Amino acid sequence: MSPAHLKVHLANLFQKENLPIDDLETLEKKGVSGSTFVSIDSEKLDNLLPNAASDVKQHLTTLAKEVSLAVTKNTQALREFDTKVTHLCKYVPSYFTDVYVNTRSKLTYPIKNFHLVKDKHPQKALKRITHEALQFISACLNDRRNGTIYFGICPNDEGAFREGEIVGLRLPKEDVNAAVQDALCGSFMDDAVKKVVRDVVFVPLTGTGERYVIEIDVVPSFEFLGDDIIWSTEDHRAECSKNNQTPVIFRFSDYGYPEILPNEKFNHFKNVQLPKIVEQRKLEEINFTKGKKWQDLRTQLLNCVTGGSEFLTDSIYPFLVTSPLDTDMTQEYLKDKTEFVKHLHPRVVFDFNENSANAGLLKSLEEHHTETPRILTTENFNQITTEKANELKESLYNERRIPWLFCNGHREQSIASLKPLEWYRKRSLSFQNALKIFTDMYKRERTVVIICLFSPNYETLIEACEEIFKHTEHWVVLSETEFVARNWQDKMLSKNRVDKREIQNKSVIGLQWENVNQILCRAANASISSPYSIVCSTGHFIQVESNQPNDWSDLSIPSDDFLANVSDTERDEIVKNVEEKFYRGDQVDWLNFQFGHVFLRNKHCELKKVVEQALTSPVKDDQEMIKKITILHQPGAGGTTFAKQILWDERKLYRCCVVNEITDQTCEQLDGFRNYKDPNPKPILILVDNNKNLKRLKYELELKAREQLQHLDVCYCTIIACERTPELPAQTMDNEVALRQELTPEELIFLKNKYTILIQNYKENHKTNVDPKFLIAFNIMRENYDQTYIANIVSEFLNEIKSPDECFLLKIVALLNVYDPDFEEIPVSCFDTLLNPQPGSANCDQGGARKLHWESELSESIKVLLNISSYRKYTGIRTQCVKMFCKVMAREVLDQIKKRLGQKDSGIMLELLEKNIFQQDTLDYQQLSIIVNNVFKKRSSRTQRRDGSNRSNGSKFSEFIHHVDSNENAETVIRLLEKVFSQNKNPSIAQVLARFYIDKKMWIKAEEYAKRATELCPKSSFLMHTYGLVFQSQILEKVSSGNVHSQQAVKFSESDICDLIKLATKGIEIFRKGQTICELERSTQEKNNLASYFGELETIVEILNALQMSIPFQHKDVLQNFLTHPAYKTNQHNFLNRENISFIKSLEKSSHEAMRRLDDEFLQMKKQFSSNTKKDEYNKRKLIDMKAKLDLFFGEVGLKAPNNLNERERSVNTDIEEQDFLVPLPSTVY
Repeated sequence: MSPAHLKVHLANLFQKENLPIDDLETLEKKGVSGSTFVSIDSEKLDNLLPNAASDVKQHLTTLAKEVSLAVTKNTQALREFDTKVTHLCKYVPSYFTDVYVNTRSKLTYPIKNFHLVKDKHPQKALKRITHEALQFISACLNDRRNGTIYFGICPNDEGAFREGEIVGLRLPKEDVNAAVQDALCGSFMDDAVKKVVRDVVFVPLTGTGERYVIEIDVVPSFEFLGDDIIWSTEDHRAECSKNNQTPVIFRFSDYGYPEILPNEKFNHFKNVQLPKIVEQRKLEEINFTKGKKWQDLRTQLLNCVTGGSEFLTDSIYPFLVTSPLDTDMTQEYLKDKTEFVKHLHPRVVFDFNENSANAGLLKSLEEHHTETPRILTTENFNQITTEKANELKESLYNERRIPWLFCNGHREQSIASLKPLEWYRKRSLSFQNALKIFTDMYKRERTVVIICLFSPNYETLIEACEEIFKHTEHWVVLSETEFVARNWQDKMLSKNRVDKREIQNKSVIGLQWENVNQILCRAANASISSPYSIVCSTGHFIQVESNQPNDWSDLSIPSDDFLANVSDTERDEIVKNVEEKFYRGDQVDWLNFQFGHVFLRNKHCELKKVVEQALTSPVKDDQEMIKKITILHQPGAGGTTFAKQILWDERKLYRCCVVNEITDQTCEQLDGFRNYKDPNPKPILILVDNNKNLKRLKYELELKAREQLQHLDVCYCTIIACERTPELPAQTMDNEVALRQELTPEELIFLKNKYTILIQNYKENHKTNVDPKFLIAFNIMRENYDQTYIANIVSEFLNEIKSPDECFLLKIVALLNVYDPDFEEIPVSCFDTLLNPQPGSANCDQGGARKLHWESELSESIKVLLNISSYRKYTGIRTQCVKMFCKVMAREVLDQIKKRLGQKDSGIMLELLEKNIFQQDTLDYQQLSIIVNNVFKKRSSRTQRRDGSNRSNGSKFSEFIHHVDSNENAETVIRLLEKVFSQNKNPSIAQVLARFYIDKKMWIKAEEYAKRATELCPKSSFLMHTYGLVFQSQILEKVSSGNVHSQQAVKFSESDICDLIKLATKGIEIFRKGQTICELERSTQEKNNLASYFGELETIVEILNALQMSIPFQHKDVLQNFLTHPAYKTNQHNFLNRENISFIKSLEKSSHEAMRRLDDEFLQMKKQFSSNTKKDEYNKRKLIDMKAKLDLFFGEVGLKAPNNLNERERSVNTDIEEQDFLVPLPSTVY
């Protein structure tokens, strides 16, 4: 279509949409024809029409795409030259292939001839096949050119068939083979011909029964032909008779078809051309062989995925894209070829096989590899709003399963697959939405897309790849054969989505899926999958079915069977690796217990006794069915290892497990684990390590136990809860065990003996054994956490660190580890932007290997101080994280690096905040944001006395804020907090700011940030309580300063009282809002937040104290009468307006209502089976204290009128509506 015709065509379409056609003139002037238009995209359109309206550009882009898809033929890649026909090698009838005859390429690049043969008369068809084949073979031999001749593909438009169309023919295979072999024997005198002409191959056409494309390959290698001229004994012309056969020579014409060499050209060919052809053939064969040897597919795959290493040494986020399977790929075939999907744990699988759940990759993963992914379809992303997208992203953040997205239909949900054009119109936008959500969650630089082409049926996948490549530069395409991959490569090149060099480096073609599976499983450090057994109540062990662990995904279960199916050599290597990781500071593995890497703590017997007592003690109906034992331990003291040791010891008596993550399914999983094939189960023993959702889980388990109450005579389960705390109590409760960061002489003996063994092993073989000096966690314990030793070892390794980036990394990790109360690991990818490394693009000069990220190139010294390993703390996804061994070491590193750089803690934190970490939206940055927020807002969980009251030494704020406030100044704290809030707009940070301003008595700023916190999160009773505290604290400060500094009982003037009443009115109004919200929300502790009720009562007490410190109310009986009798008022009270009087007289009723609500709450708690916390007990005592204080003001007077009232005044008591004297407080429901 010419530019003019294109303009007319587009103008008609534009008129239907009421769009202006002025820009179409520009396209015509710039020579945009129909062929150019179909390949146009938005970027090209911007260059062609820079001033066009956005709706015009969008419509043109859509039209170009639709036309392109509509006119694009369904293309068919042909069988790879000189290869057998595999189960994957099939052609689709009526698809099209390129029938261009290439005459100018290398001799080793095959020339192709195509013929459409009618098979209505078999004998004529066979004669035509042999006639064309012999000419083609002869020409290949004399030109020394590789070639393939095809029968059943239309070479040009002919009748009902179009150029390149796959037609096929139906002839008996044995007849074709016999005819070709007879023709070869009768036509060529040289026996070498049989060695270079391959057997006839028959490529089947799908869905046609016995219809094939017939192909013959010719490989005229120098080894067999030398420099001979190959003569045919028949000239193969149809008009020749049998009696007129003469030897002839065929060569290819300039058009690529066989022709007889004229006699007059024979000598020139023999003496000049043939020697050159033979020499060129020899050279190409040598280079071709070298290239084949050089090409190592395994290395190529590792280059793309691991950067060339045997194992993944840096953190990547795999995305998997899978085509439909070939029909011969059964579940039995897939069984040992797809385990890599499980061990790579892709962040998402884009599956283009609509039947994957019934007969595809998904079914194989579920049945053979105990994985149950989270199923999604494009319907989940159709017309998705920003709010819904954020909700979905949040759920994916917390997802332990592999997200599995059906991109083109899902048969189980009756969603049909679509052809490319229809998919583009109906599903491409939903796919783009899904792709954006997943790519936003993970850093682009660390995303690696693995495209698995299992069959040539991937037309729709090609369209999706256009979008995928916009979001990543790291990818690899895998295919067993070139036949399968070629069409994908051609399309990507023609659409300019990749370049030829990328195709060469990132296409791993030829590896069998079994080999792919082995390489990727090894690269991912795949754990050994072995069946294991668990104990029953009768004492015998039962083996857990292979698919069962998938139903217990939140749990980690100890077993002796994990290495049952590995060789002795593999076992020794695995055991050595887990020992080294543990002694470097990694989390303890069950194998560490099995192979004696862990020593018993001196508190072990004490804990074991408490645990066994909890497991065996009888319980009554009114007692808790869930027993809880708390291990209080200092960070780095080994509390988790200590607790796991108990589980390991008890595993043969009770079913034991660690709860890795508390989800909505955890309770059901624990119940299933407890009852698995055991009709009369014993209690289970579970470990929960520092998880804020423990109370919720305990509550759910208690409900579950109550359902089975009649079957229980002992507890349902016992929970060991590990709780980190920097300060241990002087005394512990009966259900608590404290573990200090200090070892006994008996414990040190084990470490001393172990150190001797490690030194000996290293001396015997230092190549395979680690130098014990690098096992920093082990050495610190061996020296009993000696501060001098820690200072020396830190100094030694710190002095060897010179890189500015490594220094920055070290000080940031140390700062966060010191002040993070949860002592969490930090994802390594968070430092990609912080360290400003070079982007991790592929380095083609190194064979196309992906450039490794910074964590794989750290110096040995920093690797000693920082422990980099994989954790599943936040989600089920293994993420490489960085952390120091313990807080003691982190503090020493921080102190030394501050001294070296001349910085303060605030300066380091400010340097981190300057990196705008809160502007990043990936999953890992979300985790870093949580850590930084906790450093500013979270107080230690053990900053309370045993009676529940707060300590005074800085416990009002986090350790970091208290440190900066004490060692620097309040202005620095405010600058840091305001910096954080300006970046993340987190209401909790605004709350901390408000509380800090309250502490510094900066009331205007306190009110500003308290209000902003409630505006950001209006449904939080906690934030509303802080807002109320702004006003309550001002009253308390004035009253307290009056008691301390005034020598007189009277402190406040009449105007002061009015001001204080305003504060109290505002405070109680806000506390009332908090109470309303409180009744609509449930805290994570499954109990109402009662703070606003206490806030109102405390405000009432303080305003009453203030009234008593004024002349009008200095006498107790006057104040009491004024409070309890609606009509009571003296001349001294004339300074109060109606609102003030109404407010004061409403205090008795307000206090009674608040106390009644608190009484109801504590009565309900008493009836419930859940235990009361220390805070609950403290609140009960606080309520009793409040009642006593309020009784001093309200007394037992009730509604009895004072004696000094006249009759009229006494009668008013019955005439006035009670609500007239109530403060008009709003009760807004949020």
